[in-house]
Amino acid sequence: MAAKENSEAAGREAEFSAIYDNLAPVDQILLTLMAAEPLSGNYSEWQRQLVARALGLEEPLSNSTIRNAMQRLRKQELIYQVEYGVWGVEDSAFASWVREASRGPDEVDVNIPDST
Repeated sequence: MAAKENSEAAGREAEFSAIYDNLAPVDQILLTLMAAEPLSGNYSEWQRQLVARALGLEEPLSNSTIRNAMQRLRKQELIYQVEYGVWGVEDSAFASWVREASRGPDEVDVNIPDST
């Protein structure tokens, strides 16, 4: 039974990886942000700047770039509207996978004991 569960888990991971890898970079960033917590303020200056910097850009993205990315994610049924202006990832297992997959070496939680 455990082998079957491991096989199913591996299949889900491969499915999640394929979905994520086929997204545009801006879509990946927005999805990663939403996987951490429901996202609001998608069109605010600071949010557009945050996404732009993650893409290596200096200037904030345009509202239309964010809107188009959100529409693509909604069309693929990857996100849903939690409440007015607040968006989250539709599948909690996928959100969990995105959180784990997006953790870079500099984002790993390290607990350093207090020396005092």
